[in-house]
Amino acid sequence: MKIIVLIISFYFLQISQIFSQKCYEKDQLSLGKITSEKDRTKFNINRISTFIYNNGDTDISPDGNSGFEYPKGENKAAVFESGLIWGGKIDDQIYVGGSAYSQGLLPGKVFDNGTTQNPNDESVRVYRVRPDYKTSDLSSEIEDENLTYEEIFVKYEKDWNEWPAEFGAPFEDKNNNGIYESSIDIPGIPGAHQTLWYVANDFDTATCRSLYGSDPMKIEFQVTIWGYNIPGTYENVMFKKYRLINKSDKDFTNMFFAQWADQDVGDAGDDRLGVDTLLNLMFAYNGDDYDDNYYQERTPAVGFQILQGPIIESQNCSAFFNGEEINGFKNLKATSFYFYLCAVQPWIDPNIGNYIGGTLRMYNHLQGIHADGSPIEVPIEFGGSTTRFPLSGNPITNEGWVIPIKSCGDVRGVFSSGPFSLKAGEMQEIVIAEFAAQGTDRLNSVALLKYYASKFQEDYPNFEVTPEEPNITQIIPKIMNNEFSQYDLIELNIERDKNIENFSELGFEFQGYNIYQLPNETNDKLISQKIFTYDIIDNITNISGETYNRS
Repeated sequence: MKIIVLIISFYFLQISQIFSQKCYEKDQLSLGKITSEKDRTKFNINRISTFIYNNGDTDISPDGNSGFEYPKGENKAAVFESGLIWGGKIDDQIYVGGSAYSQGLLPGKVFDNGTTQNPNDESVRVYRVRPDYKTSDLSSEIEDENLTYEEIFVKYEKDWNEWPAEFGAPFEDKNNNGIYESSIDIPGIPGAHQTLWYVANDFDTATCRSLYGSDPMKIEFQVTIWGYNIPGTYENVMFKKYRLINKSDKDFTNMFFAQWADQDVGDAGDDRLGVDTLLNLMFAYNGDDYDDNYYQERTPAVGFQILQGPIIESQNCSAFFNGEEINGFKNLKATSFYFYLCAVQPWIDPNIGNYIGGTLRMYNHLQGIHADGSPIEVPIEFGGSTTRFPLSGNPITNEGWVIPIKSCGDVRGVFSSGPFSLKAGEMQEIVIAEFAAQGTDRLNSVALLKYYASKFQEDYPNFEVTPEEPNITQIIPKIMNNEFSQYDLIELNIERDKNIENFSELGFEFQGYNIYQLPNETNDKLISQKIFTYDIIDNITNISGETYNRS
């Protein structure tokens, strides 16, 4: 008997989806990659699967290849490696720390007496929790990590019971007593389906210098990573909150945060970078229509978006900080973007382990200027003048400054926010969304990525993560003679589907359902046939706006 699959889509909007991996050796001499075997755990609750290390490193796989897999389970990756970088001044001397191709951090907390945890202690690790681990079949982790149910369950239970709330790990305080109690409270970001947490520091001089040659600033570095497993936009994103605590007796001035990333969207040699200042978004996409090694025609786009920047004083303003709104401050947005393109001058990576070629060069890049302090000049064909946001053109329409199609495509980017100050004993934080989108082709993926970014920016910090698609079990086909002959529509469950049918956003409201037929469950919606439309009777016949096709 013929297999029939029905898909319901929104009448007001149709959406689509995305992953990648390193395909050739990086320039080992110029990058000077330093590897280390630190504790690691995977973020993998939704369509993303990636590696999180407790020394600041993110996305790279343990074997040194691209580790940000998207979509999960397809053995394709879109990011080689990423990390947070910061730079600032102490008594007018420049310092830079964080994580890039090398990590200037060791795992562990800084105690009040100025000592640090032993990075080899069993308790110094990446903690991972999910609120439903006792009732879930854990199949997502089992398949992704190649572990048994028992191995994953034991790890979840151990991290739940030993959740380091006293060190700063977030939790839902069910009885409001300010103390984490594993039998009562829920560890992690409230409402998140998976949360990871770890703490590191830059106190070790040799380790700190291994990044860009800078001495320690004496910083405690706390990282919270979380995500949601809900069909729709939020199944494609991983949120990262970075906290820096000044554990020295000196004030830091002229500080910058920056998301650094080496984006390899499948084949690393044909990628392009871009920036959208309105969305606070740095993104990467395929430079041609076909990705040789991994994604072929449907290459995704990958983005890093600053959702919450560091705070600075500002009268008559308010900022979101440490989980609450505070008056007299504002959150900075993205303030500059710098990129690296193969070994092409002046777009060359800072030197690993070298103060002059590393720290001083990177500090200029954090400000959106060249290594020698000169401004970035916009090419004459794109209007001339100077900018702190190169590549801010529109690749979808090929308007403005974009990387030429025939140029070298191994790209890296630094997306910054600053300057701000960090006084002795105080904290600053930044929240970044790392996400991907896979449309019908490389440019449709960029359009879909920007749609996701607009959604995150609009929702933050009050995410209301709800399903975006109805349950297709509502519709049951009757099959006769290997063909459709009749359809029965089961009465809708209003409580279950109220999030769909009460939709009202950006000028659009729910209008009905389209029903599609596919030859089998593995086929792409692009070859589907629409067989019915169930439309609200309200005399609305035409709806205009951006449309994304979701397969």
